Amino acid sequence: MKFNYYNPTRLVFGAGRIKETVDNIPKGVKKVLIHYGSERMRKDGTITTIQAEMKHKGIESILFGGVVANPRLSMVKQGMEIVKRENIDFILAVGGGSVIDSAKAISAGHAYDGEIWDMFIGKAEVPEKGLLPLGVVLSFPATGSEDSTGCVINNEITKEKRSIGSDYLRPVFSILDPNLTLSLPDRQTFAGIVDMFSHILERYMVNDDEYGLMDTMSEGLMRSIIKAAYILKDDSKNLWAREQVMISSTLAHNDILGLGRDEDWASHRIGHELSALYDAIHGETLAIIFPAWMEYVKDINPNRIIRFGKEVFRLGEDTTVEETIKAFREFLKDIGMPLYLKDLNIGETDIEEMAKKCTLYGDVGTFKKLNCTDVENIYRLAL
Repeated sequence: MKFNYYNPTRLVFGAGRIKETVDNIPKGVKKVLIHYGSERMRKDGTITTIQAEMKHKGIESILFGGVVANPRLSMVKQGMEIVKRENIDFILAVGGGSVIDSAKAISAGHAYDGEIWDMFIGKAEVPEKGLLPLGVVLSFPATGSEDSTGCVINNEITKEKRSIGSDYLRPVFSILDPNLTLSLPDRQTFAGIVDMFSHILERYMVNDDEYGLMDTMSEGLMRSIIKAAYILKDDSKNLWAREQVMISSTLAHNDILGLGRDEDWASHRIGHELSALYDAIHGETLAIIFPAWMEYVKDINPNRIIRFGKEVFRLGEDTTVEETIKAFREFLKDIGMPLYLKDLNIGETDIEEMAKKCTLYGDVGTFKKLNCTDVENIYRLAL
């Protein structure tokens, strides 16, 4: 096993820690762009309180809201213009993964002289210098972007959803206050849970049968997420479960679980096309695609899928791939997730187009390299 790991993000975790937001902004910062999505964060006083504390400490702030799920390239470009016009020297993302990713893209775009989309389609690398530092106040745990190298953006003109990744995109700090999640609607809560669960699966579904510590950590984290999900199903205000979900979001996607092994990411790529074309909620697309992907690739390494059933869903020693996939779908159904494309009113009309876009730059996945036809078949299994 060989790997390099670098993570400079300071995690400030716990109920009430939002009060420490401004204290974590680096010294010397004079003007902050507060980037957010939901008006809930303004109406409940969260952003107003942060602004007041900034003003008290001599830091000017500019508000830039309106980020939506599947964050838009057009908004990123607006943010880049604001950053340049207002001489912004720090970005504070207040919200969930869409807000954080939008902020990361603004930061990267600020450092790049060309067309920002070049980075997302592989024509340019994320710059190593000139990026604006950013901090996070997390209100919706799901994507893990608060402590990751990744950033995903929708190009609403070309109908593409693409990602970039770089250590230079990691936030300076992230405030993880579970109190901010207590008012989340169930649909957001459980779609977020599927997202973080899927981040673990993308690293766990590998072709070797034993990865030691990384497997054990992955299985334990997935069991913890399941336990917290069932608690929140019955008691959405349970702070202990909210804490478990929030830290799980971070640990699922800060690259710890992928150290020294291949990662797959085919299901994410396939799901992204659904978000790009239909604006479908990311976690819901994964609830549909991941079990269909398992069905399609099960003969490549059935022991790995069976281990998932045994260690995560505590199925018996003689369990099968089919029983594992059934248990997975039952969990998803229990927390209110759609199981098939028909549940989102999506048919087969655009399957060929989505498959072509998904594999536009080559085959996807590592568990089994999937070509355009393979991706089409997975969409059809998911109908």
